[in-house]
Amino acid sequence: HFFETKGLNIFRFKFLSTISIYFFTVSFRLNQNGISMAVPMKNGGMKKIKVIFYVLMSGVATGIGAFFGAIVGGISKNIISICLSFAAGAMLYIVSGELNPESNKLYSGRLTAVGNIAGFLIGMIAMNYA
Repeated sequence: HFFETKGLNIFRFKFLSTISIYFFTVSFRLNQNGISMAVPMKNGGMKKIKVIFYVLMSGVATGIGAFFGAIVGGISKNIISICLSFAAGAMLYIVSGELNPESNKLYSGRLTAVGNIAGFLIGMIAMNYA
């Protein structure tokens, strides 16, 4: 009985330690997102309470999305790969369709296009060797 209790306490410690590490990393990431959202809103003249509300709602949406992602991701590996391919397509669309034209307005060189192509190729090579 003594060893079972000790084992249970060790399990609880590891479980709480894992939760605290997860909480810290998620909080740190959401803090970065919150700052990147809050600064432009505050500089644009929005009231503090509205800024806080929108940042918190963004965090809630992230949590809800993570919950449903865990449920859908638990179905099969094929579902995970389909969801990740849609996310990658959305990121490529934002970079290629939105950010590149904006960067070309600021700098008329070819470095942005070369950087995007190089990043895409490095990503493809990394996927084949990982």
